[in-house]
Amino acid sequence: MKIIRKKDLTTSQWSGGTTTQLYIYPKQATYQKLNFDFRLSSARVEIEESTFTKLKGISRIIMVLEGETFLTHKQRDTVYLKKFNIDHFEGDWDTSSKGKVVDFNLMLNQNYEGNLSHLILTKNRSQPVQQTNKNGSLIIYLYQGLVYVIAGEKEITMGAGDTLVLNSTKDKGNININAPEASVLIISEISKKKDK
Repeated sequence: MKIIRKKDLTTSQWSGGTTTQLYIYPKQATYQKLNFDFRLSSARVEIEESTFTKLKGISRIIMVLEGETFLTHKQRDTVYLKKFNIDHFEGDWDTSSKGKVVDFNLMLNQNYEGNLSHLILTKNRSQPVQQTNKNGSLIIYLYQGLVYVIAGEKEITMGAGDTLVLNSTKDKGNININAPEASVLIISEISKKKDK
């Protein structure tokens, strides 16, 4: 179990806004070299129209957290996304967006697969979290609010912007999330693809 606090994150500028890297695996990997197995980030798109950087060999899953956007995959389709909507696409597609948003990104190399979901908890609500693949990673990002995460015998307090990474089966056995205030969480499940 690993907690990454918001204060320890790095935010970088790009032509259309900012990106904050939330987690990268393995830890010595870098986005620039595209040598990661998977990477989680959140971007703030501050211009009306932007073009996605091509990322060969990377699959992408994007979820809108604020605002709305049209994602256009050239010669494929255009997808309208509003809050908590998700789109899956390949990093080497010609992709552009229209609309100012805050989004959550999961990038995976060709050996990994994953999915995203969101969880909204009202004040004083408690919710168990189950992972569908016990051999993978479960990563919880607290977008808004304050929660106490109980995993096995450990309790972690998370503030907005914190990320909790659960890798071992022991950590993921019984997970319960208690929200002393209204909270929004983004849950990423990531696992290695099975050999075909």
